[in-house]
Amino acid sequence: MSFPTLRTGLALIAALALTGPALAQDAPEGPETPLLKRLAAHPRGDAPITVDGRLDEPVWAEAQVGTGFVERVPFPGRIPAEVGARTEIRTLYDDRALYVGVTSFLVDGEVPRALELTRDSFNVFSDDAISLKIDVRLDQRTTVGFVTTPAGTQVDYVAVENGGDFRREFDAIWEVATATAADRWVAEFRIPWIALSLPAGKGVRKLGFQVTRDHNARLSTYDWAPMPPQFGAVSALYYGHLEGLEGVAGGTPLTLIPYVLTGYDGPADDLQLKAGGDLRVRFGDDTWSELTLFTDFAQVDLDDPVVNLNRFALFFPERRPFFLSGLEVFEFGASGLSQIFFTRRIGLDPRGRQVPLLGGLKVYGSQGNLRFGLLQALNDGTDEAASDTFTVARARYNFGELGHLGAMATLNSNVPFLTDDAVEDGGGWAPNYSLGADGALRLLDRKLQISGFYSGSINTEGDETMGHSGRAEVKYLGLEVSPAASVAFISEEFDPKIGFVARRDLLQSRVNLYYILRTQALGLRSVEVSSYGQMEHAFSDRRYLGQRANAYLGATWDSGVAAYVNTAVVEDVVQEDFYLSAAERTVTAGAYRGAELSAGVDSPGGRNPVGSFGYLYSSALFGGRLHQFAASGKVSFGAKMRLELGTQVNLLDYEDQPLKTAVTFNGKLVLTPDTKIALDVIGQANSTADQATVLVRLRWRYVPGSDLFFVYREFLSFGDEKSSDRTLAFKMTYRFDLLL
Repeated sequence: MSFPTLRTGLALIAALALTGPALAQDAPEGPETPLLKRLAAHPRGDAPITVDGRLDEPVWAEAQVGTGFVERVPFPGRIPAEVGARTEIRTLYDDRALYVGVTSFLVDGEVPRALELTRDSFNVFSDDAISLKIDVRLDQRTTVGFVTTPAGTQVDYVAVENGGDFRREFDAIWEVATATAADRWVAEFRIPWIALSLPAGKGVRKLGFQVTRDHNARLSTYDWAPMPPQFGAVSALYYGHLEGLEGVAGGTPLTLIPYVLTGYDGPADDLQLKAGGDLRVRFGDDTWSELTLFTDFAQVDLDDPVVNLNRFALFFPERRPFFLSGLEVFEFGASGLSQIFFTRRIGLDPRGRQVPLLGGLKVYGSQGNLRFGLLQALNDGTDEAASDTFTVARARYNFGELGHLGAMATLNSNVPFLTDDAVEDGGGWAPNYSLGADGALRLLDRKLQISGFYSGSINTEGDETMGHSGRAEVKYLGLEVSPAASVAFISEEFDPKIGFVARRDLLQSRVNLYYILRTQALGLRSVEVSSYGQMEHAFSDRRYLGQRANAYLGATWDSGVAAYVNTAVVEDVVQEDFYLSAAERTVTAGAYRGAELSAGVDSPGGRNPVGSFGYLYSSALFGGRLHQFAASGKVSFGAKMRLELGTQVNLLDYEDQPLKTAVTFNGKLVLTPDTKIALDVIGQANSTADQATVLVRLRWRYVPGSDLFFVYREFLSFGDEKSSDRTLAFKMTYRFDLLL
């Protein structure tokens, strides 16, 4: 089978490359490799500081001023010329905290936008926003971020692998206050050293440091240290340095977060009373330990409902805080394809239902360039499954910006003596082992990146079997052109019990080519073109399994409106019959070919209201045709109320049966009286699963770091056997941050 769509995409890229200079005649040139920016932190001394957003204490006038912000969006490397785009930063410090003051000047008549009041909502990036990004260990791969808006809304997060994964579930105690005047708005931060998990140490130290401004009026983004856009918004490779920090991070930090919970789980006579908590402490210079006991996740968000239009496992990201904090060292494998450690396997039974987590322990840290981690967790047993214990060990040596080498081992086994007597066939330790090694290399000014991993699993249940998986990838991150190629394999026997495997017995080869043209012609900001070709074979005997060729064209206008069109040709060889629940039919083994065409449009994310619409037609649905309509919208009624709606309608057309309809729906009403209180009312429905879910959640941060939750969930089944199940919980946490 040929790749006509891929050839078309490559031809389009070549045409744009030839015509690009004419289209881009008014666009500024991209940045060269930026020089390292430095800012000296000024000691606070004995001067009192009130965090009020005013920067009127005399000591602020003594601090060095950081200026020279550079545009990253829409035109990398441009120096904003207007006074209203100018931004200034100042820093102070003492033995307990870092203080950062950021002054954002405004264009004439501008009122900074601040519609998002919900803590930890990434909607803040559609408002005017200031982001502090700190690379605590100067490992050039991990960012601790703190974000605010003119309303004082707070977001904190951890980004690992230079933005490969965002974790907004990270939570710390820090202060920010804002003030707005006619020509500027000011954000004043106080970040305690304990919030940064700063290693102990003596003498003068420095941090990787970046400040980013999202400027809503111009739909633009500026960075203090210039950031090549192809590396993303949180690439610690390009941060500046905050220097001159002396006498900080003394003592031993300890965090204790106990909780109590009461409520109903199912019938009205099942009143619960639970207690548990988390403990975190540093011992040694940079070794940390976290303990969780009788952990409860009542406050966790719902997964988005999806319709599975294939026969392979769906991938859902982790949302539970304990498994997201401090775990950047445990990243391994190819997310969503092959992983020997996937935390959502912990706390779930074989049917994917939540089971009680009795406890967990993590120890992680660094010694020079060596990062290490150990995790142990224990599930409670149920009537259908034995209790499980999970052990994960990880080591990784970083060679600065050059790359890293690492290894990981996992162990999963049953614990029969903690299991209810009613369990059948739960017995035996039946351990499952997994081992792996990985590495990465950056060359040619960090733009050429080579990475790979290998992992194996051994299952001792029944006949001992060993499976294998791995991937090698090379990519070049150019300012305009970014090619990539990868080869991945997964054997039939590969079965890591605490991992994720999308498809077994697979050999997958893939080539990508991405091109972006930044221009001011025709009212445009950018034109993006990409193509990829993917070929799949069985790993065991190299049987052909299918291929895909894809071409994409997208454009963004100066108004912020974006549109795209995507085409693909697909061939999929089904090895065994399977049941496609969305179509209510059995798909027989054989080769299926077809084409796809999709298009969509998005309104500017920084405006109100916001909407998007997309349409997909596919003739590659295993002998049938698919019409898929997706729409979403969001409207804010001032800063205190927002309504979000989203739906996907799938029409599945087969000649030998009536038209099938599969629909998912998401609805969310958010009420935020202020930045400390948020009420979410969420409704979801999935017609394929004949299920609907309602979640009502009230979160009140009554003191910094401590929350009161009210959570009501109702699960409805509206299939042939109608049923409902509901839970109601009142949960209270209190956070103690101590310095011993």
